[in-house]
Amino acid sequence: MHLLDPLFRPRAVAIVGASANLDKVTGRPLSNLLRHGYPGNIYPVNPTATEIADVRCWPAVTAIPGQIDAAYLAVPAAEVLGTLEACASRGAKAAIVYSSGFAEAGSEGVRRQADLVALARKLGVRIAGPNCLGIVNTRDRIMLTASSAPMEWPLPAGHIGLVSQSGALCSACLSRGADRGIAFRYAVASGNEADIDLSEYFGWMLQDPEVRALCAVIEGLKQPRSFIAVCRQAAERKVPVVLCRLGRSGNGRRAAASHTGSILGDEQAFLAVTQRLGVVLVDDLDNLVETAQVLSRTGSGVANSGVAVVSHSGGGAILVTDLLEEVGVSMASFAPETTDLLRGLLPAWGSAQNPLDLTTAGLGDVSVFRGALTAVANDPGVGAMVVVLSNSAARSPLQQAVIQEICRELHKPLAVYTVDGMARKYLQPLRDQGVPVFDSAGALAQAMRGVFSRPDATGAPEIAPLPPIHIPHDLIRRLSVPGPALTEPEGKALLTVAGIPAPAGGLARDEVEAVAVADGVGYPVAVKVVATGLNHKSDLGAVALGLADRDAVVAAFRAVTDRTRAVLPEGAVQGVVVERMVPTVAELIVGVRNSPEFGPVVLVGMGGIYAEVLRDFAIRPAPLSHDEATEMLRELQGYPLLSGFRGRPAADLSAAADVICRLSRLALSLGDSLVEMEINPLGLGFTGAGAWALDAVVLGR
Repeated sequence: MHLLDPLFRPRAVAIVGASANLDKVTGRPLSNLLRHGYPGNIYPVNPTATEIADVRCWPAVTAIPGQIDAAYLAVPAAEVLGTLEACASRGAKAAIVYSSGFAEAGSEGVRRQADLVALARKLGVRIAGPNCLGIVNTRDRIMLTASSAPMEWPLPAGHIGLVSQSGALCSACLSRGADRGIAFRYAVASGNEADIDLSEYFGWMLQDPEVRALCAVIEGLKQPRSFIAVCRQAAERKVPVVLCRLGRSGNGRRAAASHTGSILGDEQAFLAVTQRLGVVLVDDLDNLVETAQVLSRTGSGVANSGVAVVSHSGGGAILVTDLLEEVGVSMASFAPETTDLLRGLLPAWGSAQNPLDLTTAGLGDVSVFRGALTAVANDPGVGAMVVVLSNSAARSPLQQAVIQEICRELHKPLAVYTVDGMARKYLQPLRDQGVPVFDSAGALAQAMRGVFSRPDATGAPEIAPLPPIHIPHDLIRRLSVPGPALTEPEGKALLTVAGIPAPAGGLARDEVEAVAVADGVGYPVAVKVVATGLNHKSDLGAVALGLADRDAVVAAFRAVTDRTRAVLPEGAVQGVVVERMVPTVAELIVGVRNSPEFGPVVLVGMGGIYAEVLRDFAIRPAPLSHDEATEMLRELQGYPLLSGFRGRPAADLSAAADVICRLSRLALSLGDSLVEMEINPLGLGFTGAGAWALDAVVLGR
């Protein structure tokens, strides 16, 4: 037995605080159970009523004669703990706490919620909520919820699991789905998630082989690492996960010691992790339920293929195609065999291309419609299909029968769009068979964007584990002690441990040492101030480049140290770094931010102003394979500048990818001692020449 079975599949329930008025919110749990045929025993608890809806009512939990598996608590917050103890004495292993007044209600509520969790753990009771509407289990007809949706809709059993941290939006998803013929299998309004969180709900739902898609409305993640684990579990089962995240606009960017920290906020980390996991992100509730419905038809990946549009209306086909391409969905190219089959079906004036307009031939002869859909469905380059129905086609039972026939054999996502909004009622037979039907082309395009945004059927593959990098104890101690970032020499020493090269050079504390280092590495050289707390040297004029001889080194030493000492605290300046100038053809910024939620996240961008000002960067969670690092480089808008565009010299992209991989591995080895780490710039030589960390910022805890 799973620990959440008593919550989702209770054999007997107590509803504490049940109202005699079934129209009230506290009357709905009993009404919903009765309306949908709950097969177990129900014990309403209300000291002022002897009977509610022909069900005997009990004055107190202690008066209940039998054992219960779950309790629904609709009592004032101050009474919840005592009520929970009474329910546990009657055998309850799960409780839905509808009551508000907990963590969402200030410091006193936070304390009360902590007390509730502590008591629940002592009693061995799992808590849904508090501030939670309840659960819906359509498979077993258990609607232990105050949601209005089960009162208004029959809610047949489907194949989608839903979790919403908002009770109102959970009800809205159920209602939107029911109105569109989209059926859920399980739904829970998780509330404050004081005990059971999104990950555990998803984990329970994944036990059911009939769950074919998971979706959620969330504001945040209580246990991000558990969320990652359950998404991997879903990917292994080929169950797509769709999320609508609230509060995206409220995520401020953390100003930090490096450029990476100012660019890479929690929202970007979230996007990087969900992208790797193959999680589909949507913007609103309609997209959530409709995308989940389309994805629930198949767990197959479609990343290397495109969508095919088959239409009875040329205008409708163009409309849908435009919208699909605008949201980034590629159109499939038909194989020659498919084109030949289509030419044999269509009249001479028809075009056997995608989008496919069947003309009136497909409307008047159902065999043409069937043959065309079959040919397109069997094309290996078609990852998903959209069928656009004209007014007449949408009203034709024969046309609908063909779609149903194709869907029974099809192992690819298929959706139907009708250009006639009034035809919606005629398409209910398709909805009843689980066929996604849209009367909004925009909503259809967004759903298909979700389908094609999944990288493949199982999410991104695991990176083969690598042995940790051995890091000198003095650097670990330096990072673990609160204080300023590592100096550039310290940062480069750390990078060298990971196999990331830097130009030849060294620390010089005076002019004589600076000249000696320059003579040793060879000219031209760069001179850069080393000072405690100095991370952005160029802003203070603390850098001199292209120094060709001893005199230039001496002059530069004096100039950069004088400028820096004028603005930094006394004693902050430790000297300068003198480095050989290496020939480069391009520069990158490569950084890592250790997200409190998701761990190290890697950022790669074009050097200079491009990453921070023009927002030209790519992000991924660590660790990274060489292929993933190369893919990040290809995502940059400035990639043509790296790859030899119009006669420009091509940069050493393989060396760049190697540095990105090594930096991600170093971040994992540093663990929680790392906050941020950045190579800016990473200088790239010609193809085969290598890459060098020209500057480094490392910030510890």
